[in-house]
Amino acid sequence: MKSLLKILLFLSVLNGFFARGNFIFEYDIKSGFRIAMFVLMFACLLLMYKSLKIKYIDIIVITNLLLLSVIQYREELITGIFIILFVKLYEKYEQYEFEQTLNKANWVSICMIFIFLKLGLTLPEVWIHSGSGSFVTNNFEDMFRDFGDARVRYTFGMNHPNSFVGFIVSLITFTFLRLSSKWSFILNMVFVVITVYFTDTKSILIYFLSLYVFMFLFRRLKLSKIIYMPIFLTILTFILTFYFNNSSLNEALSDRLNLWYEYINSMTGKELIFGKDLTGYIVDNSYIQLFFGAGIVFFMIFCIKTIKAIRLNLYNKNILITSFVVSYLIYNFVEAYLLRFENAATILFWYYIFKDDIRPYKKSNNKLKHFKS
Repeated sequence: MKSLLKILLFLSVLNGFFARGNFIFEYDIKSGFRIAMFVLMFACLLLMYKSLKIKYIDIIVITNLLLLSVIQYREELITGIFIILFVKLYEKYEQYEFEQTLNKANWVSICMIFIFLKLGLTLPEVWIHSGSGSFVTNNFEDMFRDFGDARVRYTFGMNHPNSFVGFIVSLITFTFLRLSSKWSFILNMVFVVITVYFTDTKSILIYFLSLYVFMFLFRRLKLSKIIYMPIFLTILTFILTFYFNNSSLNEALSDRLNLWYEYINSMTGKELIFGKDLTGYIVDNSYIQLFFGAGIVFFMIFCIKTIKAIRLNLYNKNILITSFVVSYLIYNFVEAYLLRFENAATILFWYYIFKDDIRPYKKSNNKLKHFKS
């Protein structure tokens, strides 16, 4: 059974590579991976159903998501169901083995990105954005040309520069959790500098700084109010959307506030309650996606579980894990990865907030190992 669960972990992350790759061939390999992932997950559920601890709240949330999907099919609703069932499968899985397998799967995906680029199976697009317009080129040398004030971004064969960044965010996460503070900071700083140079994505810099700032703060201060971070970021999202969408802050956030406003303002009264499909809208904010995409019930469970997980990990002095959870919440204020379940850092995030017995790390021979429970 453990081998099946390992394969499922690998498939889940690899699905992200195929879902977001800009391939030259036409057939949809993404669907094949996704079908295989769902079939394997339900096979594991059937084999392990006696040992699974399905609670009443899980049944209520899944039922709610299914009913909403009948009213209007949305990918976010299916993702919500997948998250709950997926985490239930891994609740009793050995934590350190889970993290190691997930880390390996992310490395395999990163290697495949560069292998496919080398083989010419993905298109290495360069995006150039300027005041006069935007255009795309496949000439890598354009990355190093002088386009004045234009924004130049490389996709690494993905369908968007930020798709590649998602794999690096996961890489930074595992480096942060597994290496000593000094070496992880140096190595992650190199990853961030290279990524920002090629993709011109600033959000990864916010995530990187948050990890080490909160690690520093949690070692010296209590910060008990930090448990309410998901609620604070949700409220902040709505305040900025309605009161600052035409301000200079909107420019600093790459027009995100205006895009959030357009999506929310397009809703009818019924859609404000039951949610609305995000297809055709660019909403780089996970809290809007959770609230309107996955529904209010799932959003409330997310908030309750996250608050409980942060409080528990603070109490147990799981500083690295708490820093990751809080920083990932902040990162998802300007990105939409909490419902991109094929991302390794996202899988790790949901695993941490649903699992009640997360163990802290300790340093031994320059490696980080778990305390024995």
